Amino acid sequence: MINTLGAIVIILCIAFAISFYKSILSGVDNLLDGTQKITQKRYSTRVDDNRSDEFGHLARNFNKMAEAIEKAQKKILKANKAKDSFLANISHEIRTPMNGVLGMVQLLADTELTKEQKDMVVTMSSCGDSLVLLLNDLLDMSKIESGKLELEEIAFDLNICINESIYLSSFKASQKTIDIKYDGRDDLKFVGDVTRIRQIIFNLMANAVKFTDKGHVKVQVKTEEIKSGKILVTIAIEDSGIGISKKDQKKLFKDFSQADSSISRKYGGTGLGLSISYKLAKLMGGDIKLQSEEGRGSIFTLTLELTKAKAAEVREVAELEKINHNHVELNGHVLLAEDNVVNQRITYMILTQMGFRCDIAANGAEAIKMMDDASTDNKYDFILMDMQMPEMDGITATKKLREKYGDKLPPVVALTANAYQEDKDKCMQAGMVGFVDKPIKVDDLKRVAIQYTKN
Repeated sequence: MINTLGAIVIILCIAFAISFYKSILSGVDNLLDGTQKITQKRYSTRVDDNRSDEFGHLARNFNKMAEAIEKAQKKILKANKAKDSFLANISHEIRTPMNGVLGMVQLLADTELTKEQKDMVVTMSSCGDSLVLLLNDLLDMSKIESGKLELEEIAFDLNICINESIYLSSFKASQKTIDIKYDGRDDLKFVGDVTRIRQIIFNLMANAVKFTDKGHVKVQVKTEEIKSGKILVTIAIEDSGIGISKKDQKKLFKDFSQADSSISRKYGGTGLGLSISYKLAKLMGGDIKLQSEEGRGSIFTLTLELTKAKAAEVREVAELEKINHNHVELNGHVLLAEDNVVNQRITYMILTQMGFRCDIAANGAEAIKMMDDASTDNKYDFILMDMQMPEMDGITATKKLREKYGDKLPPVVALTANAYQEDKDKCMQAGMVGFVDKPIKVDDLKRVAIQYTKN
């Protein structure tokens, strides 16, 4: 009898222990599952809090915490959206008058000028380009922070990319008697985001030239095949400039940061270039490293893992790029839809200098009417369409034209001061074939003209 009672007690204790263990396990699993979902940024997650024990208390507190995190996240997203909208609007409002300033400077540069006047034009152009570069840096920083920066995958020649960056830096280098050294190679054909890679190389080149008063800036490229079709590319940019102390190197890749305040006063700059370059390199799976000693120069090393491109792909891209710089006689008929009077005048003058006839519409509705009124013998070769116009914007006008004319519609190219990729995506979705950024550059407009004109 006693042995039987003891056995029952043991069985009950074991059953209670198992039940208690399962209860603890389910409570822990409940909280662990919720925690894992929160770490995956699923902030709407809530856990089961119907229990009356300590785990129920923990679960209710967990849900309160999750709700607070979700509310905070929504506020952050709202603030980021407001910041993006503010930057986009500021960019648009600044780019529009800058288009007038830089457009006139480009046209002025093609007139007969004295040496002193040419120097003034170069200075005006350089200052304007610096302002546009600052705008682009601010927008890039915003896009990187919000995860909206999209990378392209196109075939390109890294040798051309480096030479372009050297060319853009050569004027300032010549003013300081700095010797830029680079032994070009013809085996640097890759697939990647050439725009961003060029941006990084140019930032590093410009930085080297800026902080070197005399001596040299040297570019070296090394390649190593790490697996089939994948190449580890190392681009080292060495200068004989002022160098950077070990202490200041730690803050060099931070936003709006320079080695110290005296450098900012002497050399200028916002401290954004290196920070953005570092973040872009990381986004592409690469890195930027620094070797420097104060007073003895610096070496910035960019490493990227790139795919080897086929020669035919690069040749095709190179031919399209090359045609921009050739002297091509153009003639044809263009419809320009633009509401800003200054931008109308500048674009009209650039197009007529190229050899085009140009009709101007002040908004999308006028553009549709002028397209309807165009005779068979007076058809347009292509249409330049501003995105933001009163009465009817460029996106709406393009959609209506595409619905009406279908494949017979001449190519529509967006003129845009909106620098975000999603704005450009809207252009393509509406039926446009490309875009020209404001401030308009003559080479960009010429590229479009060569690509889409019939004559």
